[in-house]
Order: sequence, then C-alpha cells, then structure tokens
Amino acid sequence: MSYHGIITNKILDYKKDPTKSRSVNLCNYIMMLISSRKYTLTSDLLDLFIEHILDRNEPHLILCTSTLLEKINPSEKSINNIVKSGISKLIEIILPKLTHNINCENLDHAVVIYLIENDKCIYSKNLLEKMVSHNDCIYVKKIIDNKIQSTKLSLLKTIKNNNTEMFDILIDHLDCNIIDTDVELLLTACSYNNIEIIKKLLEYGIVPTKECFRESMKYNHYNHAVVQKFIKLFIKFGYVVDYDDVTYMINRGVSLNNVKLSHIKFDDALNELCIKNNILPYDLQNKKCDTNDLLSLCKNNNNVNVIKKVVKKGAKPDTE
Repeated sequence: MSYHGIITNKILDYKKDPTKSRSVNLCNYIMMLISSRKYTLTSDLLDLFIEHILDRNEPHLILCTSTLLEKINPSEKSINNIVKSGISKLIEIILPKLTHNINCENLDHAVVIYLIENDKCIYSKNLLEKMVSHNDCIYVKKIIDNKIQSTKLSLLKTIKNNNTEMFDILIDHLDCNIIDTDVELLLTACSYNNIEIIKKLLEYGIVPTKECFRESMKYNHYNHAVVQKFIKLFIKFGYVVDYDDVTYMINRGVSLNNVKLSHIKFDDALNELCIKNNILPYDLQNKKCDTNDLLSLCKNNNNVNVIKKVVKKGAKPDTE
C-alpha cells in the first residue's frame, strides 16, 4: 500500500475511534514521513487531515497540522476549515502564507470576513454579490471602496432584502446608464413595497410603467393612506393614471380621493363599480351631498355602506 493510502486509513481509523493513542500514532507516522522525505506531501493530504482532526483541538494534532502547513500551501477547503476552527495558532500560521490575491468567492462567509479584514482577498463583483447576499453593509462598503462598481444583480438582491442602507451604498456606484433604462429595478422595488427605495429609483430617472404602478397597489389596497402616497409619487414622476387604472383600483377597494383625475371621465359604469366595492361614487366625493343625491342612490342600489357615507356628507333622508 502507498504512503498516501496508509495515511488515509490511519486518519479514517482515528475518525471512527478518536482515542489519544490512535491520534498520537497518526501524528508520529506523518512526522516520520516528513523527516524522512519518503513521501511527497500534497494539499490533498492536508485537506483530509484537517477535515478529520480539527474538531479535537489536541496539542499533538495541532503541532502536526502546523508542521504540514509549513510544508504545504493550504487549499480553499483547508483555509475554510482552519478559520472556522478558531484555533489561533493555526490561523497565525496560514495568514502569512496567504497572498493578497485570494479568490474568496467559494469560501465560507466567516472566512471571507476574516480575509477582508486582513486585506488578503481579491475584490471583485462576484465577491460583492456574495456579501450583499449576507446583508453585510460594512464589508460591502469596503469592497466598493476598493473601486469595485456595483452590479444590477447586487442592487436587485438589496431591494429584495429591503436593505435601504445598503441600497444607498450601492446605488451611487452603479452605472447610471443601467439605472436610466432598466425598469426591472423599479418593478422589483414595487413588488417588495419599499417606498423609500422606489422614490430614489424614480429620482434617478426611471419612468414608472403601468406594471410598476399596479404592482405597488397589490399589497397596499387595504391601507388607503399608503395608497395615496404611492399614487401621488408615481404621478409626480410622470405616470398618467388612466381609466383602466381607476377600474383596477376600484375593484381592489381603493379610493382615489384627493388625487387630481380631471382627465378621467367618470361614467355610470365607474360609479356602479364604486358602489359595488363600497366606495363613494366619484361624482359625489368632492361635494356636499343633499337629499336628491341620497334619493338617486337609494333608487339604484341598496348598498347600506355607501348610503351611510352619503348621509355623513350632509344628505338628509326624507320620508319617501
């Protein structure tokens, strides 16, 4: 059997029965091979050894690992396992061996943080997106400060995380041409109902579409105050509410009071739709109602909720 096969079996035997005698035997055998130079040490051996012994934190195992690290450059897998182990002696050994151009994209989150803090990693857009996924504003800012431009994907992730602080960091380092032309960012913000992010995207020049407008209504139709804010915000930045939009909102129980809609013709169909959805008809919303309004309403429908609203606006029931 080859030296590598023998070491592998000894490591696996120790894993099954982690007694001190087995670990000592394993370490002595590896140290013997190192001193005799009979076996060419490989990163595969280091990976296997570290994977199976680090959870024991025994002095002779740590010593053996230290010796291996002095002979072999650790792989990504070994770096992951050593940093996660928290064994300071081993971390101190690998840190000087790490260059300043480590690709951190496939390393564990905790390891990436460690390497960023020690300025040992390659800063890239992929690394930025990795840290955005973890909602780490501090490290995202550090990556941005190292002249990495934010991406559309990183901004979309931030919008979905509803992280306004990180959005502010990223938006200032995104290609303005992307912002100006890509309505997907605004549509995503509308889907996740973050009015602050929506406002900032509108300020950057994204023109709201009908799909954006309706998406923003989906989760707010029960809150008329919030609805009014969204409607006025969209109108302010160029959106024109049309007849279909009014119909859409009425069917969701949304009233457009206090919104200027002089360009919309409020016909009988719209008024009937209002009554059906417990909304005061638009031709009665901006006036003081009288008995004739109430009489007309009572002749054509029996919606008690709407009738009560007309009475509240001044209409007095008569005896007819």
